[in-house]
Amino acid sequence: MSECTHNCSTCGESCSERTSPQSFLKKPHADAHIGKVFGVVSGKGGVGKSMVTSQLAVSLRRKGYRVGILDADITGPSIPKAFGMHEKAVGTENALLPCVSSTGIEVMSINLLLDDETDPVIWRGPVIGGVVTQFWTDVLWDVDYLLVDMPPGTGDVTLSVFQSIPLSGIVVVASPQELVGMVVEKAVKMAEKMTVPIVGLVENMSYLVCPDCGRRIYLFGEGRSAEAAKKHGIPFVSSTTTFAFNRFSAKVIEQNGAGFLQFLLAQPRINRQLKRLRAAGYAVKSVFDIIANDNETETVVYTSPDFQPCADTFSEKYHFVGPLLRPAQSSFEKLPGRSLIYISLGTVNNDALPFYRACLAAFGGDPRFQLVLSAGTQTDLAALGPIPENCTVRASVDQMAVLDCADVFLTHCGMNSASEGLWHGLPLVLYPQTPEQHGVANRVAALGAGVPLTDPSADGIRRAVEAALTDPAYRENAQKLADGFRRCGGAAEAADAIEHAAN
Repeated sequence: MSECTHNCSTCGESCSERTSPQSFLKKPHADAHIGKVFGVVSGKGGVGKSMVTSQLAVSLRRKGYRVGILDADITGPSIPKAFGMHEKAVGTENALLPCVSSTGIEVMSINLLLDDETDPVIWRGPVIGGVVTQFWTDVLWDVDYLLVDMPPGTGDVTLSVFQSIPLSGIVVVASPQELVGMVVEKAVKMAEKMTVPIVGLVENMSYLVCPDCGRRIYLFGEGRSAEAAKKHGIPFVSSTTTFAFNRFSAKVIEQNGAGFLQFLLAQPRINRQLKRLRAAGYAVKSVFDIIANDNETETVVYTSPDFQPCADTFSEKYHFVGPLLRPAQSSFEKLPGRSLIYISLGTVNNDALPFYRACLAAFGGDPRFQLVLSAGTQTDLAALGPIPENCTVRASVDQMAVLDCADVFLTHCGMNSASEGLWHGLPLVLYPQTPEQHGVANRVAALGAGVPLTDPSADGIRRAVEAALTDPAYRENAQKLADGFRRCGGAAEAADAIEHAAN
């Protein structure tokens, strides 16, 4: 074997070099700078894989990382559309240059090379696989994270990506349909064969929240991702964006009368669903077995033990990390010598012209106050008439910037908005619109950090705001909650909880 040329194609000997596993990994462009590479996969189409890829990229970018997306879904590319990109990629003599989205994300997709982005790609598998490989070897990437948006299934292109690109891991995207078990199993088995770790399982389109009543609507049925994750040994972490819910906290988070009536009217339908679940083998005795959090699943809760009702009734698997808040993106000028009142009803139930007129009537022209009103995109601002000199009315504002200098916050009591106000130690005026928001409002009121608004007239609004401003107890209690939020650890603590679950 001393005469070996290391060219196995011209040799018939059965040596150790020939029989050892051969690597098909391709090197990226010599001038490219690529950190970690993660593939985003799905066992079937239509589960929102490309949207998850886009959201992951934007989230990483917001954290300050350089991010790129390699769109490997050659026959169904959607990444450029997601970012509103229509320009054409260009190249040099020895490299392709990725296009850059308005958010600063590098993208390479077949749609950025076609003369007409609507032209179909009618190519056979080997050609498609070759193009995907070129997006790795010929593109001048300069990223900390490169996300590979794979086509659905486990076909030629997915295999080419697994074999030619050094993946740090994959994220599996599924939907709540019963097919999810098979979807995950196919992805897991392929990852095992390719020795690529699964770093996450995302159940997309789990439910939507009714804008009127706050009820969760499961369009595709209750998801089974937790079962699939447990079966295949994939770490599963639940994320609770409102209060954690069990039979103890349910008694504290009261529904308003309308919400309770809705629950009673829905009882026959609830009973039918419970019967169907029992027939399928699920041990459900009541509706609480479905809507309540169990004490066995690692769960990240984005509030503090102080704000969470009955926090001591939840197991050590619950990680109260506090709200995850973005910093202000701009600054806001507060007029000297005036109390700044900020009013917002959120982004959904904000079509409330009579209420906004009452707010302007309550504080307009009063030199003691500066009013900032975020009226939402559904509101015809012209219909409000002349705006007083001491009032600012916008469809939207940089909420964190306004809260930085506000003295009181009149809010609809969405969990995010209430948390942002309390984070700043602001007394709240509580004006909930949905059952979920009533639960948040009840908790704020019980902790003495806010004043319920029971009379939405101009006089009623003024009385509630002045009570919040003049009684120091409201601000003191809000500051206690703010201090509790900060002790929780935020994003770093959430990351530690997820890593703990994974290990």
